[in-house]
Amino acid sequence: MERFYSKVEKIENGCWNWMSALRGKSGYGAFKVNGKCVDAHRFSFMLNKGDIPNGLYVCHKCDNRKCVNPEHLFLGSAKDNHQDGMNKGRIVPPANEQLKKHPSLGAYMRGCRCEECRELQRLRSVKYRTK
Repeated sequence: MERFYSKVEKIENGCWNWMSALRGKSGYGAFKVNGKCVDAHRFSFMLNKGDIPNGLYVCHKCDNRKCVNPEHLFLGSAKDNHQDGMNKGRIVPPANEQLKKHPSLGAYMRGCRCEECRELQRLRSVKYRTK
């Protein structure tokens, strides 16, 4: 515990920033325990609140990936984590046009028979037959 907390800086907004190694490009703190690298915020949660059940994430109320303050951490599923990001504006759902990608072979398979989708399907068939 002493080694862990020696790498933490408490800042004014209540966050406890991890001041040591970061895990790759993700920006999450990394801490080595018994030769195994673990996320610093997950380790902080386990130290202060107990085990993390399989399949659950340790999420941040403060949206600061370097924060290891146990009061800023909570457990949630992947869906909870995604919804939290959407609620806070970190994750913006794509516009409806991007989801449909029209015209496309996918649109044709979903039943669209517009001229452009039919032409894409025709070209796909020609390409397949020439193989």
